[in-house]
Amino acid sequence: MKEVAPALDLDALTVTGRTLGENIAPAENFNEEVIRPVTRPLTPNGGIAVLRGNLAPDGAIIKPSAASPELMRHRGRAVVFDTIEDYKRRVDDPCWTSTNIA
Repeated sequence: MKEVAPALDLDALTVTGRTLGENIAPAENFNEEVIRPVTRPLTPNGGIAVLRGNLAPDGAIIKPSAASPELMRHRGRAVVFDTIEDYKRRVDDPCWTSTNIA
């Protein structure tokens, strides 16, 4: 939390009765390869991305590292799975060809 302190409300009271700033003041980062400073991110973009559009009218979250760069911007048809079980059941189904994907 200390690494992202500038983005936090350090005056917010916590269950300890002290402010967030007081609670994290003594914290030290002993390994910047594990908890990287904001000034040295692992990737230029965040760890999650918010998706919007007709396939996700209420929004959806994706982990960009789990998708190829080509998938991060898409126009065209797509198949949407409700759960991982739905994906596993349908992903290899031959009826889902490019001509009948809704």
